[in-house]
Amino acid sequence: MDMIERIKTARKRAAEYQRTYRELHSLTNRELDDIGIRRCDIADIAHKHVYCS
Repeated sequence: MDMIERIKTARKRAAEYQRTYRELHSLTNRELDDIGIRRCDIADIAHKHVYCS
């Protein structure tokens, strides 16, 4: 993969991380509790979703 493709991939992943983080962070504490997520875990969950899948 050349440099430009790596940059494009990194930007897409960063955008997906931000989108996932924002969506989870916008949920109420009750909604997060209903799906078994603690607010303090949102960043880790977003990271795993984007970079470990």
